[in-house]
Amino acid sequence: PLRGAKLTLIDMWPMISNAPLPPPLASVAADAEGKFLFERVPPGTYLLSADCPGYARSPYHPDGPRARGIPFG
Repeated sequence: PLRGAKLTLIDMWPMISNAPLPPPLASVAADAEGKFLFERVPPGTYLLSADCPGYARSPYHPDGPRARGIPFG
């Protein structure tokens, strides 16, 4: 967990349907313990990315940071 990291949800439907990419659905900052919460997110398929000063931006993947990002939902 990274405190102060900016976490962003991107709706994957436009990517799946070849439509233009919309702006991020939601962005939140992690707290002092690295915890975060997205509220009122509608059902769908999303890409989660994290951005924190001093670290490379990285999409979420259950196999770790070197794996390619995957949609989830």
